[in-house]
Amino acid sequence: MPALRRNSSSDPERRVPRKDRRGARPFVVGAVFLAIIAALSYLGFTKHVPLTKGFQVKAVFETSNSVRANSPVRVAGVNVGKVKKIDRYTDPDGRKTNFAVVTMEIQDAGLPLHKDATAKIRPRIFLEGNFFVDLSPGTPNSPTIGDGDTIPVTQTAAPVQFGYVLQSLQADDRQNLQDLLRGYGGALTRKPDRHDNANGDPSVRGKTGAEALNDASRSAPAPSAGPRSSTTRSWAPSRTTSAGS
Repeated sequence: MPALRRNSSSDPERRVPRKDRRGARPFVVGAVFLAIIAALSYLGFTKHVPLTKGFQVKAVFETSNSVRANSPVRVAGVNVGKVKKIDRYTDPDGRKTNFAVVTMEIQDAGLPLHKDATAKIRPRIFLEGNFFVDLSPGTPNSPTIGDGDTIPVTQTAAPVQFGYVLQSLQADDRQNLQDLLRGYGGALTRKPDRHDNANGDPSVRGKTGAEALNDASRSAPAPSAGPRSSTTRSWAPSRTTSAGS
């Protein structure tokens, strides 16, 4: 054995210098290991395999200004999917409309969906921001819809924002509303003149309408604790006198 070990180490054809030895570099091994960990974490948290498509359903809304891509889709308050994209709706005749078609990807927890399913755009809470799609699966007796089907606009609803209400008013209506608000505000803040004080109640002389209303609310009697029962009435005994007294 010593002889064999000495011959193998002294053979110049078998000996490889340390600088020429090749193997897996630590940097490459570490990069591959981190990539595997990242892929497993992504699959674990998102439960979505890349380059695959889940169950998708479309819904036509009159307006979709409130939702964005990746907005949540909820059923009874539970997240069951998200908005994938928003496109302009084209009618069966090929004409572009002002409606919007929202494509949603639904998880298995939100299935099945039925023909009478409805979708509403609702505001999220203050800390979450933006809006979400509130999806109602429909009645179990109704037929189910398949992947890629569309919920018609008659079964969807979108919130009406205050800005849209003002835009819908004509110029004359807007001017009348502004005049009404100015007149109401002026009536509450205007100081009474001498004629008003002469004809007004002494308790409100020199006060604005708002000050008079505040005083009246403070001096108003407090509401009773509860309804008064008819059995709690007390009657004083009547005094009878005889004719001869």
